[in-house]
Amino acid sequence: MDVFRQAVTPPEVLFVHAPYPGRLKFRAVPSSMFAAAGPFVVANRDRQATYLDPGSPTPEFYAHLESLLATGRVRALCISTSTAAIEETARIAATSSLLAPETLVIVGGPHENDIDNKSANRLPGVHLSIGGEASSALRNLLELYLSDNRTAEEFVRGLHPRNLTEADTCGTFTVASSCWPAGVEFDQGPSRFRDPRPLLIPENYPRFDVFSSPATIPLMVSRGCSYGRCTFCAEANRDGSVIRTSDYEWIARLADRAPEAALYFQDSIFPAGNDSSSELLPLLRNLGREWGCQVYLPTLTERRIAELADHGCTYLYTGIESGAPDVLEGIRKPKVQPRLVAERTRWIAKKGPRVGLSLMFGSMSTNGVVLENERSLNLTRDLTDAVRDTGVRIAGFYPNVQTVLPGTQLARGIAAAGQDLDFYTMPRAPIFDGLEDGGVGYNFLTVATPSANELSLAESIVATAKDIQHLGVCSW
Repeated sequence: MDVFRQAVTPPEVLFVHAPYPGRLKFRAVPSSMFAAAGPFVVANRDRQATYLDPGSPTPEFYAHLESLLATGRVRALCISTSTAAIEETARIAATSSLLAPETLVIVGGPHENDIDNKSANRLPGVHLSIGGEASSALRNLLELYLSDNRTAEEFVRGLHPRNLTEADTCGTFTVASSCWPAGVEFDQGPSRFRDPRPLLIPENYPRFDVFSSPATIPLMVSRGCSYGRCTFCAEANRDGSVIRTSDYEWIARLADRAPEAALYFQDSIFPAGNDSSSELLPLLRNLGREWGCQVYLPTLTERRIAELADHGCTYLYTGIESGAPDVLEGIRKPKVQPRLVAERTRWIAKKGPRVGLSLMFGSMSTNGVVLENERSLNLTRDLTDAVRDTGVRIAGFYPNVQTVLPGTQLARGIAAAGQDLDFYTMPRAPIFDGLEDGGVGYNFLTVATPSANELSLAESIVATAKDIQHLGVCSW
């Protein structure tokens, strides 16, 4: 595993994680960008490649980016973006176009994976964009460009889709070009980079306050969601099944690089099964570290909780969303009923791990009808009281508002109902700025002009979230 260094001096290839313009409970390293960059960086050690991960769109970040681009030494700029960060992606691309017009700009990341209308066809200053299994395609594009003496514009104009399959590409991906009318889909067979182990690691890891450790290593041993039915999540709609790694020894090597760090598994649902019980969990116990993971409560048995805790797990994160059965049914999460949530948290309380619980307010049906109301808010408040009564150690309730993401059942349903959502110009709902998700993006206030009742509901949501905060169990 190679250390990926942050950009101090101008590199030949600069990777930038577009900053998220909202409030995050844990600023993890940009794992999707590191995974996509890995094959190129590892195979091209003679070329200088570094990254920027600003976290938030501060003036200091843009001043630093401008100083790097203005030197004219950055030949390629690769931007990883989420939906909420798309406007920052556009700004970064425009900055490059102004200060470094010879620089090739490539966009990828979660937004590009989910959106149908690709960034290279929509954003000025973006030459190419890649969705799907981008690793080998990105390596191929960068190697082709860096071995070429043409300008970025000349290179892109001369690029033909067949050029992308001449090198050692693999996997399924989409490449869009500012010079092509639409994205081109490729299926190059099984990807050798489907194993989720990291090829690159950052210089420093962030702290996550659910652990006492001074730093936390975020990692994944699977991709995809074994539940995959939630209307608001794009995981349910991506091709292919859950992909799991078959080798866990790299986790020990990764942990050795940061002896004081906790481990946090960002898998949508931490994998179970024989290899997890016989290989992964014993490895984690032997490391003697704090570690945590994400779980799906309906499949979390009392025996499984004991197994996780006995192997060192100190933190479990899960989405309980709402205390209202009709809301849970509408978002396709009907089994996460209050009675089940109380039972599972009671089981967790017996074994000692702390829990982080996500609450999602302002839920909509798949045609955009608001499901939330004063009654459902009261039921959710009752649910948080019931959880506290179980005696479980609560690291935090994390209130957010349902945000419409591209590639989801919710987005497709709202589009079918006649609402045109432009995922390249994110609307704002300042009333939700205090929530982790909601201040930026499409929600029930911004998919259409809100009614007086919806504006009143928004105020009640914020008040409910603050009530939970005042209970002393919410990390804001």
